[in-house]
Amino acid sequence: MVTGVASHGSDLPRTISRVTTGIAAPLLLGLLATAVSGRMLVVYLALIVLAHLWFERRLGPR
Repeated sequence: MVTGVASHGSDLPRTISRVTTGIAAPLLLGLLATAVSGRMLVVYLALIVLAHLWFERRLGPR
């Protein structure tokens, strides 16, 4: 992600979706989900990965 942004290989929507699903959501999950069971943590992380894949597919090839 960093190299894509640095080389201007990403547009703004793609950069926002990558930062949200790749950095912000997992970080918030790690900070705020301290009382969540291991099984639910895996479910939440799987949903984050699916959201990332959905955004990539929706934005299409550049």
